[in-house]
Amino acid sequence: MTPDPTDATDPKGPVDPVDPVDPVDPVDPTGPGGGSAPGPGHFGHGLEPAALVATIRRLARPRLTGSEGAHEVEVELRERFRELGYDVRELGFSFSTLPGRYGLPAAGLVLVAVAAASGWALLDGRPGLATSVLSAGLVAAALPLLFLDAALRLPWGRAETANLLFTRGTPRWIIMAHRDSKSQGVPTAVRTVALAMALAGWVVLAVTAVATLAGTSVATGWVWLGTGTLLPAAVVLILSVTGNASPGALDNATGLAAALALAARVPAGVAFLVTDGEELGLAGARAVAGRLPEVAGIINLDGLDDAGTLRIAEGRARGRRTAAALATALLETARGRGEKAVRRPLPPFVMVDHEPLARAGLPALTVLRGGWRSLLRVHRSADTANRLTGAGAVAAASVVLATLTTLDGGAGDTLRRHDGSGHSPPP
Repeated sequence: MTPDPTDATDPKGPVDPVDPVDPVDPVDPTGPGGGSAPGPGHFGHGLEPAALVATIRRLARPRLTGSEGAHEVEVELRERFRELGYDVRELGFSFSTLPGRYGLPAAGLVLVAVAAASGWALLDGRPGLATSVLSAGLVAAALPLLFLDAALRLPWGRAETANLLFTRGTPRWIIMAHRDSKSQGVPTAVRTVALAMALAGWVVLAVTAVATLAGTSVATGWVWLGTGTLLPAAVVLILSVTGNASPGALDNATGLAAALALAARVPAGVAFLVTDGEELGLAGARAVAGRLPEVAGIINLDGLDDAGTLRIAEGRARGRRTAAALATALLETARGRGEKAVRRPLPPFVMVDHEPLARAGLPALTVLRGGWRSLLRVHRSADTANRLTGAGAVAAASVVLATLTTLDGGAGDTLRRHDGSGHSPPP
């Protein structure tokens, strides 16, 4: 883990995301006086880790949608953007919190029953029954994920909240970050492995059942392997009940701090979207996908750790990348600044806010920074501000600012299709 920051700024005192010592032209990527682009280790644009980590400290508190902490952070963000001259538009929505809070534990309970029943059926020489149990169990466990939009419309456990769109003039670009946090009984990395194990265990049992039905003699060891893989994974999912105990410093106070720093530096054509309900099924992004103005690109900032690779994750609509040109520009800028960067999809079972927007055909992508060690503390009480220096938020903000500076004006028109839709061209 990275060492604790040495900045002594009082996290309860007023913090200005703009570095007051080094004012710069917000559209000059080289800082005062021009010159060559900053190299690795030089953060440029007046962005300093100490200023961003102070903002992270102010925002890092348990803030599950609907909680007191969520309200406090919303008030803080409104005030900070207001001071920077932005108008706010509330995009209200409501959704059922039940799928996001209890979907994984419910799936875990289903998988325990599937493992026990199918294993018993196979050992008892009833492969047909095992096949039926496995098929029904897969549908029941995957149903909330396959029909999450419908599940979020359930009449029970509903929450009323709003996404916040901050603008100065007509938006050409949108930078977004989610403001909510959550805690779970196991870290994201362990849960991701458990989901992969559950799928592997189900496949072993399904192949065993089908092979037995076809008359092939299969050793009972395969049955024990399948159930032995599926059951521990199911227990992990059962423990994944959503709570409100994580300060959410990395996920996603870092993204919010980077957005605030950018808001002080970008020209009027850049808007900022702060979503809610991301941790409960991407509810805010799903609700806002059809309500955004036409723009050249949308950049989601989520989980910007101090160490690790800068990842640019794109979305797809009907198999086509919706932000290919923007992803290319971000990658080239990052590597040109000496950042280790990749253009790569997210790990399996990890969901972020750009995905519903991309599925709606919007030119959206996500910028993240970190690795598996980052996922070990996400959604845990260990996700605290004193484990961050702000370097990751600065690195991501610097890359985004330099990219938009390059694309702004006539060059940015290359991101638009000739039909004027505002969507990126296919790769």
